[in-house]
Formats: sequence, structure tokens, C-alpha cells
Amino acid sequence: MNNNVYWFLTFVLSLCGATTAFHALFNKRDSRAAAMWIIVSLLIPLIGSVAYCLFGINRIQRRARKLRKNKTHSLHKNHLEQDQQLNGGEYTRFSELIRTTTAMTQSPLLPGNSVTALHNGENAYPVMLDAIANATQHVYLSMYIFQNDACGEKFMNALIKTHQRGITVRVLLDGYGQWPVTFSMANRLRKAGVPVGLFNPIKLFPPNIHINLRNHRKLLIVDNTVAFAGGMNIAKQHCAIDDQSSAHIIDLSFRFTGPILQQLYNVFLDEWEFVTGENLIVPKNSPVTSSKPSSLSTEQGSLCRVIVDGPDDDQDGITAVLLGAIGAANRRLAIISPYFLPPREIVGALQTAARRGVQVDILLPRRSDRRFVDWATRNMLWELLNDGVNVYYQLTSFPHTKLFIVDDFYMHTGSANMDMRSLRLNFELVVEIYDHAFGAQMIEHFDECLKKAETISLERLHARPLWQRFRDAFCWLFSPLL
Repeated sequence: MNNNVYWFLTFVLSLCGATTAFHALFNKRDSRAAAMWIIVSLLIPLIGSVAYCLFGINRIQRRARKLRKNKTHSLHKNHLEQDQQLNGGEYTRFSELIRTTTAMTQSPLLPGNSVTALHNGENAYPVMLDAIANATQHVYLSMYIFQNDACGEKFMNALIKTHQRGITVRVLLDGYGQWPVTFSMANRLRKAGVPVGLFNPIKLFPPNIHINLRNHRKLLIVDNTVAFAGGMNIAKQHCAIDDQSSAHIIDLSFRFTGPILQQLYNVFLDEWEFVTGENLIVPKNSPVTSSKPSSLSTEQGSLCRVIVDGPDDDQDGITAVLLGAIGAANRRLAIISPYFLPPREIVGALQTAARRGVQVDILLPRRSDRRFVDWATRNMLWELLNDGVNVYYQLTSFPHTKLFIVDDFYMHTGSANMDMRSLRLNFELVVEIYDHAFGAQMIEHFDECLKKAETISLERLHARPLWQRFRDAFCWLFSPLL
């Protein structure tokens, strides 16, 4: 290599590294993540710049969301006044959280909902398949992973048969979640005439620089009557009875009926328009077309609201809600998450809650499908244990449930994990629920899980061999990316 070529390549690599470092400096919101990217980009310009383009950019423009907001904001002028009807009793403690979430989401709390927890695929999938088979107007499905196995085959056949009956069917899949399988399933549906959209798919020409931003939401809406949301993908692994292998997944999905379908509809319509450009026509008598807010009554079923979050104009929305809910806790916080690497502000809030006498119980898997996350989590658990937070490991194969409960009264559940990938990189959907009766059911479920769990102590953490402590600490350095 002659000197001219050498200096030219050096100049190009230096320019790439410096450009990447400046972009990280001005755009990253986490100082640790910014410092890491700057150092890597300057020391290893080629690898650092490529890695940053693939994994470091965490913003995406959502033209469809802006279009949808222009259409729907006029429906929500009186939400703050409407939610102020919730006075007295338990709602007094949550009044600040209610006002904050209303202003952030521009959506009201909706009364009169029915929420049912469905345990694992053997209970959830038959109900979902039955709803699809009996659809009379439309079926909207958004899924992160749609596996090509026995369960995936059942859903594919049900969707195709429903489409062949003349029912409107739309399927939205993430373009990266197990992408070879995703493309295969998408192509099979398309060949049968079912419209399929791929969210942010992998592309080489032109290259997709937002590959790290995924649509992690799981949502099924059938007609104007029922919706399913939670953290459960479509895969045989979620059927604990049918799949007795060590790889099976324990999870919850939730069946919703009532006015909350209005907000779930808006989520899917927004995503579909963003991915495909198609503005779906909302059927008559749909909850989306109703512009008159309902009067709140705490005696009419569950009060629910949808919260969406992602690396766009709703960034950190779920984090803000979590902080408000932790601050409102009086007696107990119960948390289940398959991955646990929360941002510093949530760690501090949990520590503060424990110090002021709130029983804080965190239930984690002993072993998840992301070993690097497990190791990084172990490096930071001592902070929580040192302040009186209770941490437990579930001994079942892989608990994938996401559940957050405050005082047997306030809950939220959905697709978001308690880690920075979910809270800052993924597009997520959670539903917050105010309901004593349903809260009691979920606490009972939580306590049943505790009976099969083991307690994690400071002594056990400190007893790890030095090589494990080094490994865990090293993985923790990359926690903003995990």
C-alpha cells in the first residue's frame, strides 16, 4: 500500500470516527452510553462507526403518528377534566400519576372494561383462535415473533380461512424478530392474499440504519368486541403443557373487552399506516369513531388506559409512568420481568420506596434466553438488596411475564420489559389498570409464583467467584445496549 492510499484511508476512518463521536455526544441521552460510543468510535473508527449505525441510533421519525394525532387529538379535549372526577379513596394517592399520564398520552382513562388473564399458550391461544374464526368484520394482528411451528401453523391457517371468508385481515410483523422465520411466514400469508406489513425490515440497499429499533408490541383485535395484549408471542414454546422441554416459556396474555378497544385500535391503525402507508377505514360502530367521552364510574369494571412508548416523540413515557406509580405506593410493589436492567432513576425510586417501608418484591427468571442480560443484572442487584428490596429467582424454565402491581390496586402489563432496551429502544405497548378485584387476582398469581421461587441474598451475591463477578461487571458496562 503506497503512502497516498494509506493516508487517504486514515483520513476517511478518522472522519468516520469523529463524525460518529460527535453524533453520540449530541444525541445520546445516557452519559455512560455516550462515553462508551465516543471511546469506541475514536479508538476503533471502522468497527465503532458500523456498530453505532446498527445499534447506537435510537431515534426514528414517525410520520404516521403525526397524521394520526391530527385526526384524533380533537377527540380528547376534555380528558384532563374527565379524569379529575376520580377523587377520594385510593385515587387520591394516584391523582398526580393520573394527571401526568393523561397529559402525556392525550388519552383518557376509560371505565367499564373487563380484563381476563390467560395463563400460557394452552389457555390463551384457543381463545384467540376462536375469536379469529368467529370474526365478522376484521382481524388486526401485530406480533414480534410469529414462529413457524405447530402453534404458528394454527394461527396462519385461521388467518387465511378468515380472509377467505371475506373478512378484513391485516398482519403486522417486526422485520427483525427471528427474521428468517418472519419472512417465511409473511410470504406464506401474502401468497394466500393476506396483507402483511413488516416493521423496519432489514435492508442492505439502501441500508437500514435503524436496525436496533424494533416493534416489540403484541396485539390482536377482532371486530369491535375483543382484544388481546401482553407479552406473549406466537410460538409452541409458550405452551407449557405441550412443550415439556427446558426451553418452554411461562407467560401471561390479557383479554380485554370494553371501551379500551378504542385506544388499542388507534395503536394498530397508527402502526399499519406507518409501515404500509394505508389509512385503514374504521368500520361504523367502532369504538374509534366515538368522540363523546364516557363519564367515569369506579363501579363499572376496570379503569384502563393504553400507553405506547418508543424512540420517537413518546420516548421515556413508560419510565415516567413507572416512576409516578412507584412514588404512589403505600404498602407493596410487586414486579415480574424476564429482563431487569432498569435506568438509574427507576433503581433509585425502588430504593427510596423500600426505605420508606414499602414492601418491594421483584421476581426474575433464574435463567433467561439472554445470558448476557442475566450476568449484567447480577452486577447491580446488590444496590437493591442493600436497601431492603426483595429479589427472587423463579425456578421454572423461562418466565416471560411482565407485570407491575401497586398496592393490589394499580397495575400495568403489556410488552415492555424492565430494561433499557424496552424503555428506550423498542416500540412498546402497556395497559394500565385500576381495579381492586383484578389486582387481588394478580397479587394471588404473584404470590403463587413466589412459592416456587428462591430468595437472592447479599451473601449469595458476594460469594460468587471472582471470575463470575468480573464477567457480570463487564456485561453490565454494556447494559445500555443489552
